[in-house]
Amino acid sequence: MAAAQAVQLVQNHSSVAGIGSPAESGMPQHRLRQVQSYIEENLRDNLSLQAIAGAVGMSASHLKVTFRKATGVPVHQYVIRQRVERTLPCCEKANCQSARSPSTSALLITATWLCT
Repeated sequence: MAAAQAVQLVQNHSSVAGIGSPAESGMPQHRLRQVQSYIEENLRDNLSLQAIAGAVGMSASHLKVTFRKATGVPVHQYVIRQRVERTLPCCEKANCQSARSPSTSALLITATWLCT
C-alpha cells in the first residue's frame, strides 16, 4: 500500500513524472503552436511576455509557467534561440567565420533584423 501511494505521489506531483498530456503540461498543443507561430512571425519586433500573452489570449504569468512546462525553456530563451537559428544561415552565407562563437551572440541577435 505504501509503495502504491509513493508511485501515485511521484506521478502526480514530481518533475520526475515528465511532461505528457496538455493537462500535465498546462498548455494544449494548439495553444503552444499559436505561441510559437506568433513568436516566429514577430521575431523582428521587440517581443515582450505581455505582447505574446495578449496575442494568444493568456495572461503573462500563465504563459510564463505553462510555456516552460510544455517546452522545457522559458519564453525569452526560446525567442533568443529562434533569433539565433534564423540568423546563422544568413551569417554563413555572408561567410561570418565567428558566427558560432559565444562572444558573437549579441551580433547574431542584432543581425536577425538584417537577415529577415
